Amino acid sequence: ETGVYSLYAGSYANRDLGDYLIKVVCAAPPPPIEVFPILIGEEVSGDLTISGETDEWTFEAIAGSSVTIYMWTPVGGRFVDTYLRLKNPEGTQVAYNDDYSSAVNRAYENGLLDVEPIGSLNSAIIEHPILTTGIHTIVADTYRNEGIGDYRIKLTTP
Repeated sequence: ETGVYSLYAGSYANRDLGDYLIKVVCAAPPPPIEVFPILIGEEVSGDLTISGETDEWTFEAIAGSSVTIYMWTPVGGRFVDTYLRLKNPEGTQVAYNDDYSSAVNRAYENGLLDVEPIGSLNSAIIEHPILTTGIHTIVADTYRNEGIGDYRIKLTTP
């Protein structure tokens, strides 16, 4: 946070004298979050280029409906260990998934996905109930918020 900070140097119980070294390190600010629109039935692509980066995709949903979301590394893309999150209109995370490749592969085999997935670290949130009408957010993330790579997301309704 912006502000004035004070540093104090001293010895344990103020008993010793001697030289000391103080080092102040400022952490880099987090990478910016890009926000994109996505429509029900749409398949989109993105890339996470900096470790710790996330992308956000927003869509409007009506209470009483449900959504299915797939996130995967596409064939030919840079591999990424996907981690998929969903937030409600209040910004509260209501669902997440890490490593549900069988659902992603099945969706591709059934012709639901346009681009073939690779790897076994793809993610899916299946038939998640929508409890609140409004703008929901899909967060395209990586496992432990580490790593970079290409991804695709498909948003559907059952």
